[in-house]
Amino acid sequence: MVGDLRIKVAPAHCGTKVASVALRLSLDEFAEVKYMRPGAKLPPIVKADNQTRPDSQYRWMVRSQDKDEIIYNYTAYDRALGDPALWVVKAEERKTWTTEATLFGSDLDFSAPQVAPFTVVSPAVNYPPAIMAYRAVLTSSPIRRHGSYDLAYNYVALVAFTDGNVVEQSAGHTNFAPNFVKQTSLPSVITAVFRDAANDHGDPAPPDVQQWIEKRERCFPSPEQTVYVGEVRLEGGNTVQRGEKITGRVSINATKGSTTMSRVFLTLGITQNMDWAKREAAAGGDTEFSNNDIRRYSAHSDLISLARTEHLFHENLHELSFFVPSESAGGAVSHDKPYFDFSLEVPEYIAPAFTAYYGSTGANLVINLQAVYSREIARCLDGNHDNGILDDVARSDADAAAQTEEGLWDSHTIVGKPLEVAPGRIQYLQARIPVVVVGNTVSTAPTKHYLSPGAASPVLLSFPADVVFPPLRPVVTEEPVHNTTKRLLPTDRSADPFWAKRGGMSMRLSPDEWAQEAPPDPAAGYNKGNYAGLLWKKKMVAIERGILAPESESTVLSEEGQQPFLTIP
Repeated sequence: MVGDLRIKVAPAHCGTKVASVALRLSLDEFAEVKYMRPGAKLPPIVKADNQTRPDSQYRWMVRSQDKDEIIYNYTAYDRALGDPALWVVKAEERKTWTTEATLFGSDLDFSAPQVAPFTVVSPAVNYPPAIMAYRAVLTSSPIRRHGSYDLAYNYVALVAFTDGNVVEQSAGHTNFAPNFVKQTSLPSVITAVFRDAANDHGDPAPPDVQQWIEKRERCFPSPEQTVYVGEVRLEGGNTVQRGEKITGRVSINATKGSTTMSRVFLTLGITQNMDWAKREAAAGGDTEFSNNDIRRYSAHSDLISLARTEHLFHENLHELSFFVPSESAGGAVSHDKPYFDFSLEVPEYIAPAFTAYYGSTGANLVINLQAVYSREIARCLDGNHDNGILDDVARSDADAAAQTEEGLWDSHTIVGKPLEVAPGRIQYLQARIPVVVVGNTVSTAPTKHYLSPGAASPVLLSFPADVVFPPLRPVVTEEPVHNTTKRLLPTDRSADPFWAKRGGMSMRLSPDEWAQEAPPDPAAGYNKGNYAGLLWKKKMVAIERGILAPESESTVLSEEGQQPFLTIP
């Protein structure tokens, strides 16, 4: 893999005081965990003695139908969430491999940009793919049990000055694409029960959620809620290839109840399993940790790649579309037609299945089902505050032609589409079917996994050459516990959902002030800066279009960069 490093030093009078410039590339992995000490218990959240909110200026955030809300005292609970006597916190970073090379000497003036080429020579090893991670730790509310992990391939420029000072500057990031062995998959049938998405609140449920659950049970008793079971037939089996399609049929069976199915939507979702955090908690005696389903789930976990950057290469603005295509499929279902045939594209940017040191990535075919309940139930749940949105405008058991004709008389329905049920009368259910997403496939033997004994690491060079690949020598550094405690055991936040809303709306701190007050985060610089593969493609396209002069020697880049080299073993 080839690339360029561009360096400029400011202020200008420092440009002649550079002794050398080196470039470093490393695979950095980070994980953190928060679990309860054996025998520790959280105090109960009790009803507040004073049922009047002191923050009357924020009453506009409370819905009119919630005027009779119960106010709870979170003081003891909040204190316990930040009490080190009840919790164990741990965080560590693993530098899996590091390689660097000097690209510039001291005979240049860096007050103007200087560019030097470099080469990364990689062994045929499957390193983990990096995805865009959205860490949700530093929120306005404290966290209970918690696990997280991230990884990145970071470029860092090391500028050494003649006075002995060395400045490290982030220079962007890259990625590696693992290879998978081709598999022959037969059609498979998988069964799953649909669950109410509103009940996905963790255990135990906060008082405000518990209050809603109790109200829902009064207005919408469990015996009246239809149990839906989905049977999914995947034509190509449950192993799916990025860039291809996953096709099949979802058939829905229902028990007796008051709800009727209306519409179904399917999409692919990525799950990051916090394997290291679960192991740490189990070793520490927290048997409830895994029961809380510690993981990161996202409908769009993007692999760092060029897949979402095509808009940067349009020559004419009128060709540019700002609409991101929807990788989902959906349609109407009913008692008369309780099935839906789907064909769903597997995006190029979706993260493939992979096991890394701190965690693993998997995928689910996510099936969202809309079920309609009665107007009476809706009025009960909404406190008779319907604002006219609960009119009985559609019946899900009507045939598709009748619903489509109804849609012609509605100002919000697309021509040719069936009229949708008003949102105030929909129960949202979900089922997840596990699938295996693979990336580049090869017909040869499996590529060695980077966690295998004897795996080798890449080498960064200032010019192409054959190399001897060094074995992996990972270095693990545990974060100082007082920093981890400050980040994961905050004392300035409350689990009170009203407090979280107030804190989010008041904007107490500016971004700069927040950066100063925030606890240190070892993974804050992961995937920082530009994606090197994108910048290289921009350079190649510029040369093709005559915007940039061609180089004397042609170079070839694989976008995500992993190519086996025939070198000295």
